[in-house]
Amino acid sequence: MIQKSALLLWLLAGPAATVAQTPPQPPAQVPAPATDEAPSNELPLPLFQLIEQRQYAAALPEIQRLSARKNQHATYVLATYHLCGRIVEFSCARAAALFAESLASKNGLPVNEEVAQAAANEVAWIHATCEQPGFQPDLDMAKHYAMEAYRISQGHPFATDTLAAVVARTGDFAQAARLQRRAMAKMPELYKGEDADPQAIVQFSRRLALYEQGQGFRVTAATADENCHALPN
Repeated sequence: MIQKSALLLWLLAGPAATVAQTPPQPPAQVPAPATDEAPSNELPLPLFQLIEQRQYAAALPEIQRLSARKNQHATYVLATYHLCGRIVEFSCARAAALFAESLASKNGLPVNEEVAQAAANEVAWIHATCEQPGFQPDLDMAKHYAMEAYRISQGHPFATDTLAAVVARTGDFAQAARLQRRAMAKMPELYKGEDADPQAIVQFSRRLALYEQGQGFRVTAATADENCHALPN
């Protein structure tokens, strides 16, 4: 989901924890493709650093190239660009298709399980919340992947948040509000004594207020930027 590429984008790649804990680095350089480049389902560390440094435009061509080579993580990140409307056009349909593609390995290598888990959450999120002319949400798909993400993640707060959005889409706002409160209650456990992401807390609270008022939450081209946690400004 937009705010979620939280089963977070930064926690998906193997190098992520290292990047997050190191002191500020000089601007990363776009990695030059190796002539004997082997297939992979993870982002190269320099490309990961570019994204962390919010150099989204500089990173995009390499992300697109790797996605075309069926790099599972690159495809996931490219989907996030489209869902956030970063550099590329906001598109519910394009993001949904790319997230669905990143659910599995397409290059013969073992699946990147962390990416697959996050992608399931994102597919559910899009089909529960994304609104755009011409996009046809699939509520059955949303239910399936929301439950899968919730089960595999053992009730991760962001998976619970997605499940609440799916339940709200069915019209059961009371149950959606209960799930949203559960997601909010788990935030301290997620951050383990560290300060929680204030933007995530605000968004969780706003969604709870909507459900309590009998309203669902929607992401549109006009609101995509403010709900984008994975690729912040």
